[in-house]
Amino acid sequence: MRESEGMGQAEFAARFDLRRELYGFFERGVSEPGSELLMKIGQECGISGDYLLFGKEPMRQAQKGVIPFDQEVMQKCSMVARHIAAGQNPPLTPQAEAQMASELYEFFMRKRQ
Repeated sequence: MRESEGMGQAEFAARFDLRRELYGFFERGVSEPGSELLMKIGQECGISGDYLLFGKEPMRQAQKGVIPFDQEVMQKCSMVARHIAAGQNPPLTPQAEAQMASELYEFFMRKRQ
């Protein structure tokens, strides 16, 4: 994606206020960017969420059939992922867990259409 924008690592990293070394870790798969950074990159570069998360074509959001990130759902997923990564159970009530599951299901079903 960076190369399609005609940018080097340092230039692309600076565009998003990142150290070039950190951005290099992302490209090499050593580390992964958070959902907020992915959303910012997607929005500023017009890149689809499917491409950023899964490498699935088409890359550009403007192409037919690509649904942009649902920010609220992504923030909830990010919160759960942080807690799982830290070895903690997500701090969700059963109602909140059911609501999040419903939202995720609806979000991904929309993406399949």
